[in-house]
Amino acid sequence: MSISSYIARRYLSSSRKISLVGIITAMAIVGIAVSAFAMVVVLSVFAGLRELNENSMDSIYPSIEISPATGKTITADASTLTLIRDIEGIECISRTLTEKAFVRYRTGEIISRIKGIDTSYLDVVDIDSMIVGDVNFDDDRHSIPHALVGVKVAYLLQMNIPDHANTLTAYVPQSGTTTRALSSFYRDISFYPTAYFTGHADEENIIYVPLSAMQELMGRSEMEVGAIEIKVNERYDEEKIASALRDKLGDVYNIRTSSQLKSLMHKIINIENAVLYFVFVLILIIAMAGIVGAVIMLILEKKDNVYTLRAMGMSKKQIRRIFIYEGLMSLWIGAGIGLACGIALVVAQETFSFITISGTTSIPYPVSLTLWNIIITVCSIGILGYLSTLVATAGVKDTFYEKRDER
Repeated sequence: MSISSYIARRYLSSSRKISLVGIITAMAIVGIAVSAFAMVVVLSVFAGLRELNENSMDSIYPSIEISPATGKTITADASTLTLIRDIEGIECISRTLTEKAFVRYRTGEIISRIKGIDTSYLDVVDIDSMIVGDVNFDDDRHSIPHALVGVKVAYLLQMNIPDHANTLTAYVPQSGTTTRALSSFYRDISFYPTAYFTGHADEENIIYVPLSAMQELMGRSEMEVGAIEIKVNERYDEEKIASALRDKLGDVYNIRTSSQLKSLMHKIINIENAVLYFVFVLILIIAMAGIVGAVIMLILEKKDNVYTLRAMGMSKKQIRRIFIYEGLMSLWIGAGIGLACGIALVVAQETFSFITISGTTSIPYPVSLTLWNIIITVCSIGILGYLSTLVATAGVKDTFYEKRDER
């Protein structure tokens, strides 16, 4: 142990006594502890929310989506579907057609996305666990079809689900009309809202209906669809399957994997994560002001000791290290307490789930304690703390040594 670190430990233990310097040091330690606690907890919460978001996105996005490179529809005839099914690794395919529509339910009216799906859709995406109620997507054009309504749509329209007495009516514009009759400018079709689902926020403002009903609403033929969605066996690589599809189908189709479909969401999450980190860096910088103040007050209190140590032969560098060590010791005491409490709280939540999110279903508040978040917290505190002690001790030379030499 160096003489500088030994003296710093003595100063730190003496600062625990009731004095101005002791009070300032204690407040600085508490400030660092609270900041470290908040940083590790909030980063763990954000990591948990990110994992929850990833899981929900995995449920609503297909492995591969085939959409038109130009225009709104593609022709999904028997030969095209057979060509797709013949590729090894493809488990299931589904045809879909999506469009924005004006939706009316009793006295409520909103703009929502309507997505027509065939009976294979629920085999391609895993949203069964999100559905509340019974829904039938059989292609029956002679009865009022069923609709699976996103929870946001149900809330905005104040729906009673299931409802077989009131219909949900969707309206879409009709192009190429030559008459002036109002009814000729749009097509409409009605549905019974028999079930709703809750999941990823982007998919809660959507209504699922049978594909045949959506084709009728859009004035499309039975072969015209907006996309072909594919589920790939988990033993196969999605990128390789997508490459094989591009080779077989050509450039007239836009073929994207699930990672490409989720790329925008990943960018948004990464930006949010970066903004959150910099907010906590600013909080840490404010908390470091307490360390700076504690070190400066200690320097002023120990002015006579500095002269004595200098007279005993200690160099200016060694004396400065005393106050740097003292500041870092205070820093890591506070950081250690904050990190220990934060990690304990996150582990307790992961184990016992005593904090829940209330809603249609009660789920544990998502948290995820990762080594990366702990490393980020420790490194941020360490770097900012060291810079703070350097700032606090920068005036030791001018304030004390030069004045002492002038006597």
